[in-house]
Amino acid sequence: MVSIEDYTTFVLREPNLTFAVAPTVTDVDLRVYSDNLNADGASIYIFNQQGILMMEVQDINTLGGTMNSTVDVSDLVQGMYFIRVVGDNG
Repeated sequence: MVSIEDYTTFVLREPNLTFAVAPTVTDVDLRVYSDNLNADGASIYIFNQQGILMMEVQDINTLGGTMNSTVDVSDLVQGMYFIRVVGDNG
């Protein structure tokens, strides 16, 4: 089990939400963590710099409001990407 302490790269802490992504530079796996999600599931969308959707991962289990997912990004070309996480309820 990966804990929030394992995410050393990007962490956003709000009063009712923690969001973490690690590592910010990778060519294999990207770990995405979030808690206090008010949804039974979630999806991760990865966009390139032009805003084109490059990858999506759907039906991620958010047991107890926590999402802890590893995304294989090895098929993406080298570059900068944006991540959007959406709960099943929007």
